[in-house]
Amino acid sequence: MILKILLIVLQFNLLLVSCIKITKLSVPLTYVIDLNYCRPLILDCDYEFRVDDVGFVLKWYHNSHNGFHLIYQWIPPRKPYIFSALKYHIDTSFITNNENSKFKYRGIQLMPHYNLTGEWMCSVQTYSTHDRKIARMQVIVPERSFELYHHDLNFYMESSQVFIVICTVKDIYPEPELSIIINKNFSVISEERSENDENGFFNKSIMSRIDKNIHSPSTIECTLSINGTDYIKKKRFIYYDYKRDKNYPNTRDAIPSKYSTSSASSQLQLIFRQLIYGQVYCLLYSYCHYLLGHGR
Repeated sequence: MILKILLIVLQFNLLLVSCIKITKLSVPLTYVIDLNYCRPLILDCDYEFRVDDVGFVLKWYHNSHNGFHLIYQWIPPRKPYIFSALKYHIDTSFITNNENSKFKYRGIQLMPHYNLTGEWMCSVQTYSTHDRKIARMQVIVPERSFELYHHDLNFYMESSQVFIVICTVKDIYPEPELSIIINKNFSVISEERSENDENGFFNKSIMSRIDKNIHSPSTIECTLSINGTDYIKKKRFIYYDYKRDKNYPNTRDAIPSKYSTSSASSQLQLIFRQLIYGQVYCLLYSYCHYLLGHGR
């Protein structure tokens, strides 16, 4: 009886040892393409298995939006084979581990492109067992330009009680979120427009009408962010009401500043007036789209 139990335990231990297992899947959650330097993107799949296991095959799959597709297969001792349209993005000569032939081509080196966004799956198998792991990666193409403008409607219309703030971003992937915030704690309602060009990049703009009765000075900021990532950019300027503020400076241009507001800004009360500016408003919005469509 004892001999039978020992035999069962031994068989179970052998089964555990023979099971192939992925120990680490290295796929970055976010990858930002460097527009000034061609930096390769490396995905790695580390695993463990018995040396005498036979029938080993490693595969990489990619799922952008319509299911997983096999793009890479390695059966030692052969060299890897590349499938699909991504073959022009994969370096087949890339070696992950040159010391052990069982791990030589386990990783893949990619030339970065936004179409590499999506889920990546590494699958390893032998004749007896298999394992797989999945990770998602978001590739970001940084914006070509990110601008914040403000316009005083008194230039167009006498005694206007609001000024216009326009925030634009051009040639970015994926589509970002834009928001205008006053004194770091009050988000302003904005009108938004977005377009996707023939290359897959996004151009986006938002415009807000802000009442001049806000606290003076106030920090007005536009925040650019991409959902699900830590990618954030900011532009800001300081707003002064030169009629009310005796400390009004000599310039009304946008001022990149580390200006910190007092605690009184948390009690800021904004009064939005539903004004229709007709041709003036349309002119400013047309100017906003002109900024999006030119100067690439």
